[in-house]
Amino acid sequence: MKKKIFSVLIIFFHIIFFQLWGMENKTGTVQAASTIFLRLSPDGVILGSVPEGTLLEMLPEKNLKWAKVRLPQDILLWTTVSGIREDNTLCASAPLRTGPGVFYPTPGKANGGEKIILLEKSPGGIWQKIRLKDSFLSCYTLRKDLVFPSGKENREKTEKKQEKIFFEESASATGLMSLLPEKEWKSNVRYALAVRIGSSVSIRAYLEGPEERFKRWKDRKIRITGKRIWKEGLSRPVFRPEKIEPAWND
Repeated sequence: MKKKIFSVLIIFFHIIFFQLWGMENKTGTVQAASTIFLRLSPDGVILGSVPEGTLLEMLPEKNLKWAKVRLPQDILLWTTVSGIREDNTLCASAPLRTGPGVFYPTPGKANGGEKIILLEKSPGGIWQKIRLKDSFLSCYTLRKDLVFPSGKENREKTEKKQEKIFFEESASATGLMSLLPEKEWKSNVRYALAVRIGSSVSIRAYLEGPEERFKRWKDRKIRITGKRIWKEGLSRPVFRPEKIEPAWND
């Protein structure tokens, strides 16, 4: 009897082990209607939060409750100005913290040579806020908050994650809301901000967001305020509008 119970337990733990093993080095997606917290360690301080749909790369960690994941690139960090080289890469052992000061938690140190995007400096000018171009740091989140899409859905989300962004800024612009010809549609981009030059229309920027939001403004002159982004493979910037209004003064 004892041997049978022991055999059952061995099989059970093997199943659990291989289930967890199969989850490693995959892309997990934060479940719908969830905002999950990322921690430096399972019982450590909270590093940040990520919303529904965020892609998280799983790292090897055999833990039933917690998942070790690669730190998402949209989590902003701080380092000392002296830890940044002239080519916008990090010096070896440059400190990385969650805020501009030594009292903020640190998810790790730079190995040296990591590429970064410079954002703002602290009031004293000692600390620099940065975005990592290629994340090399890890953190933890609860496994129950992740789902693992497969097949086409997983490939599409992975491709979207790998889309390279060169620069991002807050901006506003004025122009004509135009529906692009179908042959010029790019993933979720159907509309563009354009300017009319004589009888022709020239594209000024692509617009990214829910199509229903843009339809009501079609062929109207508008002013948009939001994020302007330069992406790899696009000759014009992409606007993610936070506000759309008529261009009354133009």
